[in-house]
Amino acid sequence: MRQEFVKAGFRALTESKYLISGNYLLPGDILLYESHHGAANITLGIAVRNSWDPSKDADQVQTVVEFKHTLGDRTIKSGMSGDDVKDLQEKLNKLGYKISKIDGKCGDVTVGAIKAF
Repeated sequence: MRQEFVKAGFRALTESKYLISGNYLLPGDILLYESHHGAANITLGIAVRNSWDPSKDADQVQTVVEFKHTLGDRTIKSGMSGDDVKDLQEKLNKLGYKISKIDGKCGDVTVGAIKAF
């Protein structure tokens, strides 16, 4: 996975200050646990909080990568959205648990269909 991010223009940060805490992370940094999963950081690390200005330091802004989920990758809960939710809605609908809007958003109707199932 790391190789693909590097090909896409990401810089691999391997210094220990990035690996032992979140103090130096910027919003949009991608954290990889090789061969297991990835996560996007959404917070601003305490060590860079007073010095980071995205309007002046555009090169510091990382690209946020949207991870697509397939049904079964995660536990679907109210408020979630994604391809896996849409797939679940379609499958529930085919089984007769009517969902009026197949939109990939897990709202009250989808939750009700899950509970009924």
